[in-house]
Amino acid sequence: MMRRADPRLSARFQAFAAHLEDVQSDEFGDWQLARREPLTKLYPDDVDIVSAAAVGFASFAGSFGGGVLAFDMAAENADDAAVIEFDSEGGITVLRESFDDFLPLLASDVPDTQADSWVAGDELCAWIVASDVRPHPSASARLTSLAARTHATWSRLTRSLREPSGRLRPREPADHRLAFGQ
Repeated sequence: MMRRADPRLSARFQAFAAHLEDVQSDEFGDWQLARREPLTKLYPDDVDIVSAAAVGFASFAGSFGGGVLAFDMAAENADDAAVIEFDSEGGITVLRESFDDFLPLLASDVPDTQADSWVAGDELCAWIVASDVRPHPSASARLTSLAARTHATWSRLTRSLREPSGRLRPREPADHRLAFGQ
C-alpha cells in the first residue's frame, strides 16, 4: 500500500496519487511514489546543511536510479508548485511549472529523446487524457523552455545553503557553483 499524498499538495496530484493507489501500481516511467525520500538522501555528508535548505521542497517520488522528484514549495499555492528533478549526480532540472503541466509530459506523444524515464504506460496515459489533460506535443521542447527557471531554482537553493553552511561549518564554507551545460 502506498502512502497517501501530502495534503499541502495540489488537488491534481492528490487525484494522481489516488489513481495509482487504486490500480495498485505507483510507478510512472522511471519513478515510483513509494521511493519518496527527503533531499538529504542525495547529500549524505551534508545532511546538517541540506536539511535547512530542503524545507522549501516537498519530495513526492524517487527514481530507480536514485533521483528525487519534488515540488517547489516557494509557490504561493499548491497548484502553482513547480516539479523539480534532483538527480543522483547533484543536478537540478525544473521539469514543469506545476503538476498540471507535469502530467502532459508523462503522456507526451514525443517523449524526451534524452530521457525515456518520462514515458508513462498506456493505462496511465489513458487516465491522464481522460482527466482532460492534453499531452505536450514535444516533451523535449517543453524541457528546453524551462532552462531559465532551472537556473533560478539552482541559484535559490545555493543561496539557501550558504547560511547553514557558514553557521554549522565556519571553517568549511559551501562552494556551490553553477556550471552551464552540466
